Amino acid sequence: MPRVSRPETNDSAEAIRSMSIDRNPQQPDSAREPSQLQSQPQAHSQPLSQHSELHSRTQSQSHPHTHVELQAQVFEVLRVVNFEEAQLPSVAQISDARKLLPMRRSDDASGVESARELLSLARKVYNRCLDVQPKTLSVGAQLQCAHLRSLCLQALLAYGAFCSADDEDLSSCGTHWGRTACMFLSLDQLEQAARCLDAAEDILDGAKHDDDLNVIEARCMLKGWKAQVLWAHGEPSAAALQLDEARAILSLRGPDALMSTRLFVSANVALTLVHVGYVTAEESGDKDKEGARQLIRIIDTALAILGDLDHEQIAAARDSALRMKAHLCMLEEEFDAAAIALSQHSNPATDADDDAAVRILKAKLLLRTNQKAEACAQLLGWLRNNSELRFSSARTVLQLLVECQCMPAALEACGVLHERFVASSSEAMDTADTAFVEEFSELCELKYELLSESVPDSAAAAEHLETVIDGHCSGRMPVTTSALSSLGTRLWEAGCRSFEDGELHKAIEQFERCARFMEEAKDYAGHSRVLASLAHCYLLQNRPERAASRALLVLKSAAEDESAALARYGSGSGGGPGSHAVTEMHRPTIMARKVLVVTSIKQKDLEAAQAHVVGLLSSSKNDHILLAAICEEVKAMGQQYNGAVIMLCEQYLQALDEQQSSPKDRCKLAGTVRSLFLLRMCERNNAMADSASCDDDGKHKRALLKSLQLVAKRLTQEGIAQVCDDQAHLVWLANQAYNLATEGVEQSLGDTVSLQTTCELLQASIDITSVLPLEQKRALTMLISYLWMCKCHLRMAVSTSDAEETARPDKNPFLTKASNAVQAAFRIRQKFPSLAAAASTASAADATNTAPMSVDHAGAHATAESSGSATLHDEELDAHMALLNVEVALRRHDPNARSILLRAAETRGVTPRVLYRMSRLAKECSNPPLAREALELAFSTLVDAEPKDFENIGLVMRSLTYLLRSDDMVRKKQYRTMMQLLSSFASGNCPMQVDQLHWLHASSFNSGLTAFRERRLEDAEEWMSMSYFFTGLAPGLVECRNKMKELYQQLLSQLDPLSDPRAKSFEQRLSAQIFPSTGGPRLDSSEQSRHSRPLALSTGADTAAS
Repeated sequence: MPRVSRPETNDSAEAIRSMSIDRNPQQPDSAREPSQLQSQPQAHSQPLSQHSELHSRTQSQSHPHTHVELQAQVFEVLRVVNFEEAQLPSVAQISDARKLLPMRRSDDASGVESARELLSLARKVYNRCLDVQPKTLSVGAQLQCAHLRSLCLQALLAYGAFCSADDEDLSSCGTHWGRTACMFLSLDQLEQAARCLDAAEDILDGAKHDDDLNVIEARCMLKGWKAQVLWAHGEPSAAALQLDEARAILSLRGPDALMSTRLFVSANVALTLVHVGYVTAEESGDKDKEGARQLIRIIDTALAILGDLDHEQIAAARDSALRMKAHLCMLEEEFDAAAIALSQHSNPATDADDDAAVRILKAKLLLRTNQKAEACAQLLGWLRNNSELRFSSARTVLQLLVECQCMPAALEACGVLHERFVASSSEAMDTADTAFVEEFSELCELKYELLSESVPDSAAAAEHLETVIDGHCSGRMPVTTSALSSLGTRLWEAGCRSFEDGELHKAIEQFERCARFMEEAKDYAGHSRVLASLAHCYLLQNRPERAASRALLVLKSAAEDESAALARYGSGSGGGPGSHAVTEMHRPTIMARKVLVVTSIKQKDLEAAQAHVVGLLSSSKNDHILLAAICEEVKAMGQQYNGAVIMLCEQYLQALDEQQSSPKDRCKLAGTVRSLFLLRMCERNNAMADSASCDDDGKHKRALLKSLQLVAKRLTQEGIAQVCDDQAHLVWLANQAYNLATEGVEQSLGDTVSLQTTCELLQASIDITSVLPLEQKRALTMLISYLWMCKCHLRMAVSTSDAEETARPDKNPFLTKASNAVQAAFRIRQKFPSLAAAASTASAADATNTAPMSVDHAGAHATAESSGSATLHDEELDAHMALLNVEVALRRHDPNARSILLRAAETRGVTPRVLYRMSRLAKECSNPPLAREALELAFSTLVDAEPKDFENIGLVMRSLTYLLRSDDMVRKKQYRTMMQLLSSFASGNCPMQVDQLHWLHASSFNSGLTAFRERRLEDAEEWMSMSYFFTGLAPGLVECRNKMKELYQQLLSQLDPLSDPRAKSFEQRLSAQIFPSTGGPRLDSSEQSRHSRPLALSTGADTAAS
């Protein structure tokens, strides 16, 4: 058991007296507290320095302060004391004066006359402190008063007021110090209390006769007070030791002496400490056995102090200690010790409550020792035979029986008590006994708890409740409204449990009975709640008539309660008590209106349903949640009711959109659209599950778009406050519009109508998002929406068939909208430099940024859809925006298209694949110069990159060769660059694929053949040497190399060296290159310097291949 807190102590002198010796009217005069100090002069021959705590410990033989100076400072503190005008010196001033008193030298004889005045003033102030009731003072004033008492006592000691050798005076002085310590203890000043008690002990140590009654009494009381201080300080063992010392002191004068002192030490101190320790341990849940044994030892000490005196107060205190000991022993399972303690108890007890307590303890002992039958028989017999038994004792008996699982006996005891109440009901009703009604109400609650929980008997519990409610309604056995409300609440909870367990019939039965109790208890909130629950249960039972009747009762009760609440609390605009009371009271009306909506739909009364929907939405802020709940219930009823609910929501939405609607109603617009959106999405999903056509899906989308455009229009015209009472609605609608739009793009619906619907959905999402605080994630969503809009408008611009718009693309409205969209995206991008890194969302980046480049993909449309699930990076976002900007410029035939292309090429994230894509777009838009420039930029970027991407280099070179087919010099330059890139690779080690090498070989050979036919022999020689070089880079091209030799022989056979001198030189060089083993003539120095590297590499490649 842990250390326990200090016991409660009285803060006044009168309360302290009642705590100790005033309880015994026959106490001797020497034991009484001196209420005031006597004012007659005392002898001052020797000050009582050896008994003063502070004087004896800090006395100085040569201190500069004189007696007069010390006396003046103490006078200065005491003169200002005036309790009537609340003028008291501060604690610091009093403490300083107390520190000066021990400095008076014993041989200082100055100021004797003024010392007498100081003694008189100290007595006066001390007696005034005793007369003041501490309860009339503040805590700070009480602390000042305690310090004043201590100062006065110190002054009286320092100037010899208690220097008489009489033991009675010493006892009186010690008692005054002890009372002062009690005052400090009541103020939680444990240190000051301990100092006062130490001073009192020092004084009593100077007594000449230790067996004097006054000295013994004073010492015992000091021991008791010191035990309280030690207990409050968390030292229960030391406190018990002080009590044991008090017992030893009292034993000096025999067992019959000092009865009042024995009562004080045992009852007021020891038993009080035991009670405090027990309560503290129970509250903290501590089960320390050593602490419990310590409490039992303190009780034994108290019993030893009380002895066997045959006195009424002594006997009562002894019986109290024995009951407490028996209880503690039973908790520690020391049943023999408990039996002994109970056997020593007075029989019968002098007090009825004490007699009941001891009987209950004896029954508890029997129950704990497995003698339940005997214990139950004794308790029941006692209840039957004792008609004057208090209900508090009977309640304790019931609790004991329930605790020990004696349920039949507990029910029988309830029956006995119930019969007793019924028998005395007429007399109680005549006298209007409120205590009778309260006790009977408590008994009814206890019995129902037994029947419903401890001994589950639903039939008996129902019968008991019927008896209770019938007796209350008839006025024969009324119960309190709190009891009725409590029983109704228990019925409500039982009904909820039955409902959760699926026992609907049982739940309805309990709710119906609960409604009667709540109605009689005038618990309007509970009555409305249970009626709404009943309406819901009847609706689940498919009994719409009963459901509607209960729901209408809720609305009627709510209207009456609202009038009563407003009359009681006032209108209470804002957050006042009136509005709070009405709001808390009318939550069941939401469920009632929901039930009425569903029942009206079931009964096909759409006008009534619409009226209830309006009432429902006007009674709660979370309208979208309520409408969603209605939708779920109607959906469970069957698909045939969905149309009716959609129509109701549309009608309500139309009413909100009307200008004559109040701002309070119009602020529900966004929430209603949200509910309608959920309904239409449910209908759309059902249609999609039935394999509906694209036309039907477009119809559903356009219906969804209509409500979204309404919200966007109202937001633009009136602002958020007039459209929505919760911004979460707008966030949800914007996200749904974006998801629905991107879903349309991902499905690649190529018709113009679908693309137009997608653009309008994206525009609605942007309009709704733009009124919200623009954070990075929302800005990214808006930017991607603009990019999707740009793509869709570009697609519609391509698919248009209007001849005028085709002839004048700058006037094409789709291209204009695409340009506006991409410019808006650039504006958002400028506001947020690191936009994509701040949020993860569905990516609108083009698929070309994530997939490897190929010929088929390069020919795809520029608005190909993205995966939609990748996380965007800033570079990818910038590249995609640049690509779309270039495409818009190309399709609009913008004269600044070249500068836009060059600026896009410098954008971070624009890779050669993006440039390749731009070239394809330029070719598609009949702009070969820009296509060529984009390819050249891509080719130079790929060539300069490390490591080399030969796959894309070959792809770009093939496209560039096609565009440069009329410019032989530039093409030849590109092929030379390719030879330089591949010159460091041997046959079989080339990273370029065989089909790319084969294309390079074939294209260069065809160019050489063309030059040969045109008799441009030098160009033919260079082209053919490059072709022969490419065939030596892959083992798979050996056959092509051999065929080239045959072709070269045919070409050489067509030459006539006699008629054309160049032919002879061409024949010699080409023969030396292709047929080195024949030993043909070599190239001259000029020609060799121009072709030395490729020819040497080609020869090396041939050697490696062979």
